Amino acid sequence: DDPEPPTASDPESDGATPEPARLPKVPVTIETSSAWVEIKIAREVHTINKLKGIRQIETKIRPGPHKVYKRLDPLAEWQMIGTVRIPEEADKPITIVVGAKATLE
Repeated sequence: DDPEPPTASDPESDGATPEPARLPKVPVTIETSSAWVEIKIAREVHTINKLKGIRQIETKIRPGPHKVYKRLDPLAEWQMIGTVRIPEEADKPITIVVGAKATLE
């Protein structure tokens, strides 16, 4: 009797403890020279104060295409800067890179 073969425990451990290396990251790069910026993706707002160089934000967003907006002033209107497609694997993080050259599709 071998009730614990690797094939039987793999699906359980894969679902219970996913390996970070296997989580796909979708870079969303936003170009800005402002020290203050707000980014909105899928109704989720990220505010960055005192931006110097490049900042990365890791977040979870539902799969599918999402419009990406930014504003450089809290009173300014949101500007759509592109869209990003989140892979179909649910609950996977994406990485938002702020302060570098824009690479949105």
